[in-house]
Amino acid sequence: MGLAVLCQFCYVGGQEVNGTDAATYLATIAPSFDASNFMAIAHTAFAVARFCAAGLGFWIKPRHLLAFFLAGAIVFSSLSVHLTGDAAVACNIMVYFMEGPIFSLVFAQGLHGMGRHTRLASVLLTSAISGGAVFSPISNAITQSPSGGAPYALVVAIAVFAAGVVFPLALIFVPRLRTLVEYPAESRGPPSSRPSSMSSRAGRRVMSFIDLGKKKGRESQTVEHRERQASDAL
Repeated sequence: MGLAVLCQFCYVGGQEVNGTDAATYLATIAPSFDASNFMAIAHTAFAVARFCAAGLGFWIKPRHLLAFFLAGAIVFSSLSVHLTGDAAVACNIMVYFMEGPIFSLVFAQGLHGMGRHTRLASVLLTSAISGGAVFSPISNAITQSPSGGAPYALVVAIAVFAAGVVFPLALIFVPRLRTLVEYPAESRGPPSSRPSSMSSRAGRRVMSFIDLGKKKGRESQTVEHRERQASDAL
């Protein structure tokens, strides 16, 4: 849970760094490019990536998708720092593309396996978007400093994206965390080694009552049918 909150905090911080400095960055690396067109293309790429990740989730594990998109955000942010012109514009749009699915991937995996703590976990993950209020002023200060500039300010986004990668890497390389996130509690370990919980016993008891009621209903229908046939014969 702590790693998920950290990842969400860092991701939203990096996203706000890119969004806040977008106009200044564009004016620096490609002054002739229209800022409105840039933002329209960038946010379209953001939305498309989210739908693409949703489809890929049927075949690729969410932890791998999260690691891929965070790594892509780091790579294209790094290229955006050093390139100029159309190449820099394209790389910065790709940063938006890589950012698209990250929030939902972190939120879903962070909630899974929390059990009775799910409500608290959702509150913490939602509160983690406050990262945007922390890192955006730092990048803005670098943008306005004489020795900095808008492209160099993107190093803040690179740093926080790199910190967020800890969460998917932990899911990939730590089996216990991976089991907690990817498998429900009922399927962890062999059945003989799992103590039956109170909820599972209650569920089985309810199902047995339902089955018993269905059986009695079928028996009563059979008796009623026989009695009706006998009366018709008379």
